[in-house]
Amino acid sequence: MSAPDPRLSINQATIKHADLRTALDATREAGVEAIGLWREPVNAVGLAEAAAMLADSGLRFTTHCRGGFFTHLDDAARRASIDDNRTAIDETAALAAAGAPGSTAVLVLVAGGLPEGSRDIAGARERVRDAIGELAPHAA
Repeated sequence: MSAPDPRLSINQATIKHADLRTALDATREAGVEAIGLWREPVNAVGLAEAAAMLADSGLRFTTHCRGGFFTHLDDAARRASIDDNRTAIDETAALAAAGAPGSTAVLVLVAGGLPEGSRDIAGARERVRDAIGELAPHAA
């Protein structure tokens, strides 16, 4: 059997029920050189510990899932989403810095659907555009 293509990255959702340590170990043991992590398992151990575990694994970091959810009509919910996305951006940067050389800082966004009872797709798209515009300077 040949080694996996070095461009391959395992998304942690593929081994969804594995904790972070198990996901890192399983990825490395499979000969895969990179992993995309999910926020929940990272937050379960804490960002500093997750970054240390990733660094120790020798794996490249490719993606962090997930941010977004920008389409809320309620101002407080939309503001909470934007604040959470700032945190997700910071997590992504920290994990990319901890990963092996060649790691990337990609935050996967799920824009969000139409709010319940709404059929205003143009308005939802505007809220997504506005939120990303607000977050872009922080991401940079």
